[in-house]
Amino acid sequence: MTTIVTTTGSNYAAMSADRGVTSDVIHHDMPKIFVQGTWLIGASGDSRTCDIYAYGIKYPKVPKTLLDKPLDDWYRWIVLNVVPRLLNALPKEDNDGEAILITHGKAFYIASNQSVTLAAPYWAIGSGGQIALGSLAAMQYDDDWHKNHDMKSKYAVSIAQMHDPATRGTIDTLISYHTGHIG
Repeated sequence: MTTIVTTTGSNYAAMSADRGVTSDVIHHDMPKIFVQGTWLIGASGDSRTCDIYAYGIKYPKVPKTLLDKPLDDWYRWIVLNVVPRLLNALPKEDNDGEAILITHGKAFYIASNQSVTLAAPYWAIGSGGQIALGSLAAMQYDDDWHKNHDMKSKYAVSIAQMHDPATRGTIDTLISYHTGHIG
């Protein structure tokens, strides 16, 4: 299982995730945040669905004309340009997976039915997601949220590790800046 967390602020969006893999057999740890161009992709649920989110979809290039548009325009663009690719690639039945997609400092939650929700100022998915959400709900009011929310995303995963036995291993954190740069 896994815990994947996103946080957003005025200058960037962050994604943090553990590397533990849980099943009937012991697996080596593996990264759960994938980079494709300007996209950060984190998926949880059925392994097949996660593989499709990470490797089976070519995410579209964000048009420059969208960069300074309001969030409603971003939301519409995701629904019209990303969701159809998901619908074509993901299994029609037994789609037990969800994802967080980040590009240009904006984060979106994709539910198992491919509905889209803005994932700001934070969101979490996976077996430890509810625990991480609870910690983020408290941390969002910290005075330094906009300066250090990437550290809070990592901290939320570590809190999930304390209370969810399926969340384990090294924690990775990547940042998506408004320019499209990934750091």
